[in-house]
Amino acid sequence: MTPRTTIATALVTGLAVIGAGTVAAAAPGQQQTRAGQTDPAGVATQAQQHDPTTTLPAPADQLDPQVEQMLIYLVEEEKLAHDLYATLAEDYDARQFTTIATSESRHVDAVRVLLDRYQLTDPTVGAGVGQFTDPDLAELYAQLLASGQQSLADAAQAGITVEQTDITDLEQMLAATDAEDVQLVLTSLLDGSRHHLAAFERLADRT
Repeated sequence: MTPRTTIATALVTGLAVIGAGTVAAAAPGQQQTRAGQTDPAGVATQAQQHDPTTTLPAPADQLDPQVEQMLIYLVEEEKLAHDLYATLAEDYDARQFTTIATSESRHVDAVRVLLDRYQLTDPTVGAGVGQFTDPDLAELYAQLLASGQQSLADAAQAGITVEQTDITDLEQMLAATDAEDVQLVLTSLLDGSRHHLAAFERLADRT
């Protein structure tokens, strides 16, 4: 493993796929707007906020076991967001769901970079839509999907719930580790989740 690993593909192009499995999503970049077009979802140009030359610092000698478990949980949490939004996108003509689902697939890939770096098991490999090893996440997905399919307003609220939960968990993880590479990825994911939350809140205000 080289001392520094490029994270640009994980955070910008979404092409860094570690391990055997991938999360099905719209092609990275498919939802980006052309110059002069509006972006009602507020996230289609989010990748432009990341410096494509950004590289990860060298990995820490060892992660705290608690942080390792957090990363394993996080990759499934990001998958939950992707699966939920991709499924709701089939029910509603709202670009927020397709656009943010694509972004969430990049989040999954970014966490997979860390799992690979620290030789941690990726529970999302081979998992289908709505499948999770963590029973709490499996239950949460089922609840949010059932609620979100009631109406567009409920779907927007489901997105708000996911992003608020994700933000809280990311902030707790950032406080639990001083590994620079982990902090860099988590900070980027936190920024993305805040953009997603704002997009869903705007959608909720219009429904």
